[in-house]
This record gives sequence, structure tokens and C-alpha cells, in this order.
Amino acid sequence: MVSGSDKKPASYTTKFLAFSASLPFAANSFGANTHTAPEHFTEEWYDKLSSLDLFLAFTNAACALGINTINNVETFPDAFEQVKKRKTNFRKNKLENAFIFIFASLAAIAAGTIGYYSFSFLGGFLAGTVSLLFGTVMLGTRIFGITNLITKYRQYKEDQKAEEYIDKLNRLKEEHLSKIQTILDRQTTLDDSAVQEVLNELDKIIRETPEENACLNQKTSTAYFRTCLDVLQFAVNIFAIVGTLAIAPVFAQKLFDGIRMMAGYSVNDPNSYTTSLTLLIGCLCLLGSIATPILYLVSLSCLAETLYNTYKHIADPKLDFKDKTWNFFKAICLLATNYCAALGTYNLTESSPKQADYLYGSTLPAPNTSTAETHKYLAMAAAGGVNLKFTYNYCFKPEEKSPTPVERTKEGVIEYLKTRKSRKSQLFTQAPLNTPVEELLPSTPRQLS
Repeated sequence: MVSGSDKKPASYTTKFLAFSASLPFAANSFGANTHTAPEHFTEEWYDKLSSLDLFLAFTNAACALGINTINNVETFPDAFEQVKKRKTNFRKNKLENAFIFIFASLAAIAAGTIGYYSFSFLGGFLAGTVSLLFGTVMLGTRIFGITNLITKYRQYKEDQKAEEYIDKLNRLKEEHLSKIQTILDRQTTLDDSAVQEVLNELDKIIRETPEENACLNQKTSTAYFRTCLDVLQFAVNIFAIVGTLAIAPVFAQKLFDGIRMMAGYSVNDPNSYTTSLTLLIGCLCLLGSIATPILYLVSLSCLAETLYNTYKHIADPKLDFKDKTWNFFKAICLLATNYCAALGTYNLTESSPKQADYLYGSTLPAPNTSTAETHKYLAMAAAGGVNLKFTYNYCFKPEEKSPTPVERTKEGVIEYLKTRKSRKSQLFTQAPLNTPVEELLPSTPRQLS
């Protein structure tokens, strides 16, 4: 993604699409306080609302509209650019790109169904227009989410390779350091080519040692959680997995509803399905229910770093008491606003199993049970976490520091490897975006003792 300082201002078209894509979430948030799905909005229902109910309904809707619009403005340019790249390079890897487009299209049908039900109280034409617009825009974000997952996987492999080399350098015995230092002394500065030469020499030393790994000192045991951020990241990863699993059945249900609508409700009764039709719809709903949660999983996995950066803005010793208080106030207000915005997902999850015919009768927990309540709050927390990640990043951007030059020593190489991302290093960089899937599969590395 482009950094905040380099990113161009969003166009009016992007802002319009960002606002439009927020409307279904705002409609669901509007009815959350009274546990009313948008398709059940009527004049009679509205007239019965108390002043407090109206205040909460409009507050929730405004928060959902504002939060989601801001997040969409931040995300849509990158998502649309990703779609253009996939479309332009489609022939380079037809199988992968076709799979991603089909995968994302199923998720877009589910999103379009949400848009339709969110505005069905205004009539079929307007609801259909919103459905088409919302589904089309969500197609781009789902392609973006799937691509980001592939990128995350590649970055994970790069990080693992960098950690492996850092471990080797730290454990390299003294008698072999002179070969490394000889290479470093020939360099004027440490850059990618110089570091790569060092790593090649390190691999050569290990390869030419008679006994496997005899040139390395024994590993010393280290704690799994080395910093508070490690603990936070572990907790967030568990939350991301649980939240993703909670949100998946909701989109499976909405995809099922969308398939029924597109078929003119000719497949209305799940009990009358043939085995083949059951398997087909089941597979489609399974695939469609994964694409959107992928976007949640990728975003939630970055939440720990976002929370840590927010904490640093509040507890930074360089700030005076006034600035710290103001940052704390902003953080609390954003947390409350995101809570109100996430109520739309709560209402969406609550209304899904209330359909007359829902997916195989057992995909979602039965209404008004403790399991259903837990499911609603988990789905709501997942949506709130995604929004919180974007809004906190927007308001508490981490300070971008230019990396300082490192010394031409073993310790300098280790520091270079640790800070390679901020240096925009191409070390360990995987193949371009449209590399075939089979090339992304992990190879078996040489095991270190």
C-alpha cells in the first residue's frame, strides 16, 4: 500500500463510491437498537420509536456512515488499482486470476444481497440499484483482500528467511567471522548487493563445513514472548481467527439469499434440493463465505501494531500533559464511535437466521439462544476491530523515521536485515504479483540444529 504521505487525494468519484458503500451498514446500524432489520422498516414502526430510540438510531447510523466512509476512502484507491492490475495481467496467469475473480464475485453477490435487504423498504428499484452498486464496489475490495492475503504470505516467508539469516549470523563461530569481515571491508556502504554477498558467503561457509552446522554455536533457548507487543500480537491473532469464523456464516447466508433471488426463488425450499444441487450451492456458499472473512483476517492481524502505535501516542514522554490528554480523548471517542458503527454488523448477524428459509436450517445459531448472542457479539467485535484498525491508523499514524546508515560489521548486517522494510530493501522479495500459485508453495528449508 502507498504510505499516507505519498498517497494522492481521493477523487470525487472515489468519495461518492465510499459514501454509497457505507449506506447499507448505516441502515443496519439504524435499526440495531430496536433489533429491527432494515427490510422491516415501516412508517408504523418508525412512529412507535421513542425520542431516545430515535436519538440512538440516528447516532448509530451517523457513526456507521462516517467511520465506513473514511475507511473506504482510505482503502478503495488501492483496491481499484489492484483490480486494474489483475485485469491487465490476466493472461499472464489465467488460472490464478480467474479463481480470484470467481472467488471475489461470490462474495460480491453476498454483499449485493446485503445492499438489497438494507434498502428493500424503499422499493425494489432503489434496493436493486444499491445492491448492484454495493456488490460491484465490494468485488474490488474482495480482490484486494485476497491479494493482500497472498502478499502477507509472501512477507511471512521473507520475514522467516531474514530471521533465519539473523540467527545464523548471531551463532557464527569466531574463526569464520574474518571471511565475512573481508567482504564487508571491500564495501563503501551497506546496501542490498553488499548484504546479499555476505549472505552468500555465509551459506558457502555452512555448506563447506565438513560436519553439518559445525560452524555455528548451539542455539540458546529464548522466550516465546519477548516483548509486550508479542503478547498483544498473539492475543490479536486468536481474536482475528475467532472473529473471522464468526463472520463467515453470515456471508454464507447472504450468498444463499442472493442465489435464491437470482434464481427467482425457484430454489426456495432447501428441503426439496437434490443431492447435486445441495452440493453445488454448499460449495458456492463455502467459497463465498471465505472471501470476505479473508479481508477481516488480514486487517485484524495488523490490529496489534495499530494499538501499540496508539498507546505510544498517548504515553509518549516527549508529549506534554495537554497533548497526551487530547490523544487519549481522541482514542476513547474513536473507540465509542466504532462501537456504534459495529452495531450494524450485530444487527445483520441477528437478522440472518430470522429468514423464513435459511441455509440448510443449521448454518447459523437458532435465534434467541446463548450461542446466537455470543455469535452476534463476536461478529460485531470483528467488524469493530477492522474499523478500529483503519481509524486509529488514520488518526495516530506512526512516525516515519529515515533509516540510519549501518556500520560495515556483522552487527550492521543484522541491523540491516531487521530494518529492511523501512529501507525498502528488495532482499528476499518474492516474485511479482501474478506469480503462479505453485511458486508460492513453501519449499523445505535446510534444518538447523
